[in-house]
Amino acid sequence: MIIGESAGENLNLTTDYLFTNYFNTFIGFKAGQYSLSVANSIFIGNESGANIRYGSNNIILGNDVGIVPLNANDIISIGNANATYDNSITLGISNYNFGYNNLVLGKRNNVIGDYNINIGNDNIMSNLNKSIFIGNCLNYNASNIHSNLIMIGNDINTCNYIINIGDTILKYDDYNKTQILFL
Repeated sequence: MIIGESAGENLNLTTDYLFTNYFNTFIGFKAGQYSLSVANSIFIGNESGANIRYGSNNIILGNDVGIVPLNANDIISIGNANATYDNSITLGISNYNFGYNNLVLGKRNNVIGDYNINIGNDNIMSNLNKSIFIGNCLNYNASNIHSNLIMIGNDINTCNYIINIGDTILKYDDYNKTQILFL
């Protein structure tokens, strides 16, 4: 089903492509506008999924910022002005979820990395993998890729610790196999 001005206007519906463009629902102004080969996807809202050219199994509800990969698969994005990459879920407003297999909930979050969970507002997870942020104004902006960081609380900035909960900081280090836990 395609409803809306310029919605799905570039879908290739020739005989050769009918089997790659199926089971789609595009509703809204420019919803799925530049889609060429998209299947099993739902784009509802102003410019929802407008820039996704190829992919499948996507659900985008709300107004889209248009910053998404040209190939998008298995995305769920609900809210306004969210950007989401493959196999990820983004719920909220103005979130940038630039990684794979991430969960981002809240407002104005910026997540760069894979397998992350971010719940809160105004959080920055840059170059992190397999990490968890719960709270507001949490900031980890690294130049190199890091993994397995947990931050829970508010207004916590970059640190070298593995677990940071409010004012409590935990760090595990294996100095010459002595297995030390710092509190």
